[in-house]
Amino acid sequence: MERLLKYNSYSLPVGTILHQTYQINSILGEGGFGIIYACENITTKETVAIKEYFPCGLAKREQHSEHFVVQPLQKSKSEFMKGHRHFLEEAKILKNFQNLEGIATVLDFFEENSTAYIVMECIEGPTLEEYIQTNGTMSYKETIQLITPVIHALIQLHKKGFIHRDISPDNLILGLDNRLHLIDFGAAKEKNSGSQNQQTIILKKGYAPPEQYLSTGNIGAWVDVYGLCATMYFMISGRPPVASIDRLHQDSLQPLTNYADIPPHVAAAIECGLALHPANRFRSMNELYRAITDPASIEERHTILKSNLTNWEQDRIKHGFPQKRLLWISILSLCVLSMGTGLWILMNHNNATTSHSPTTDTPMPLSSSLETAAVPTPSSSESTDTAPELLTMVDVTGNSLKKAKERIHVLDDSIQIKAEKKYSNTVADGKVISQSIAANTRFSPGAIPKITLTVSKGAQSNSTPPPSSPRKTREPTSTDAEDFDIKTKPSKDSFQID
Repeated sequence: MERLLKYNSYSLPVGTILHQTYQINSILGEGGFGIIYACENITTKETVAIKEYFPCGLAKREQHSEHFVVQPLQKSKSEFMKGHRHFLEEAKILKNFQNLEGIATVLDFFEENSTAYIVMECIEGPTLEEYIQTNGTMSYKETIQLITPVIHALIQLHKKGFIHRDISPDNLILGLDNRLHLIDFGAAKEKNSGSQNQQTIILKKGYAPPEQYLSTGNIGAWVDVYGLCATMYFMISGRPPVASIDRLHQDSLQPLTNYADIPPHVAAAIECGLALHPANRFRSMNELYRAITDPASIEERHTILKSNLTNWEQDRIKHGFPQKRLLWISILSLCVLSMGTGLWILMNHNNATTSHSPTTDTPMPLSSSLETAAVPTPSSSESTDTAPELLTMVDVTGNSLKKAKERIHVLDDSIQIKAEKKYSNTVADGKVISQSIAANTRFSPGAIPKITLTVSKGAQSNSTPPPSSPRKTREPTSTDAEDFDIKTKPSKDSFQID
């Protein structure tokens, strides 16, 4: 089970006793936030894994100290202490989920050597990345069977407002019991409700969505959805997805059907979870689970498009067609919708088609043990974390601008409202003439970033200025429009890449 046997100037030496209970036998791994040791309980002889909080670049170890004390660097002391508190908060939360299948169990935590430690069960077996590299890809049935317990565990963690932020094949251990266990919660973070909170950028190329590249990116369950779908993509294709930051420039992500025999709804669900914009991704793990197990649910995800797309285009969402044809669909969509809405639909379409060293303790082949296994359904406690109900856009034509904004924000307060003024001989001054998102359009919360309302300026005056007037004026036309009263609050799913 020993993965790393090297010793460096940062790690504690073999033989060190921690908490008067655990003796270090070897080093299992090192990351940006800490070092993981294989230890033995000197009383019970039980083997455990202990993670030490030791953030790279923020601290140093006093090797000449009897207890090898960790000292934060002076310039980063406040950041070190903030991470120290977060490390202990992580341990407290995870300890409440002992024996939850799908994540490594936290047994204990303590402070020592001016830092903190988490005691976890020691899971024998390779990482998922190591297993795929050694044994090859998995079928979609094996993938769903292995990922399901992880999805259910994340449902419970997300209910507590806890986001992992670092889901990838090298943070999933395939135990000798043929079960996946999610490890390394060092990057975990509580949800934030806006995009203004600064946060440390932590990501793995290929497994992080674009918003994770920003220190102010909006963090929620959709971040873990991307990481988990990227992991499933790797399990089935044998290669990680193209990095999201590169896909923003040119999306070259290959459909899963190019690599494996996989049902269209499963491929579409995984690719939907890899959507570049969070508004186009699944909003919860429960919604993702339903999509990979129920062919009908992937259709519901795109309901917002159905009032504006043909049957052929709807088939494009579910089954996939060449990218060049999609361009023509997008052009047609722009003729029907406003420019802003059309661009979001184009993004939605594009995305819908879209270290540890090896160990000798390798689990038995998965194909024989999982091929006939039934996919479990969520328990009653898990199913309570259901995806938001689809909303229906209200008809605000004829309303005052204030009333229209109130009605739309009652429906979804994340929608930005842009208003344009236009002369009208039939609609009273100050009343809404039309709206860019048609009434009765069904959509998921957060899926519509902006709506444009055209508001009447009243009837156009035909009077002209007297000839003697020295001032030159321009006759207003019915095409004159001005933007006003734009909601300044950014969409909670918005992001940008500099």
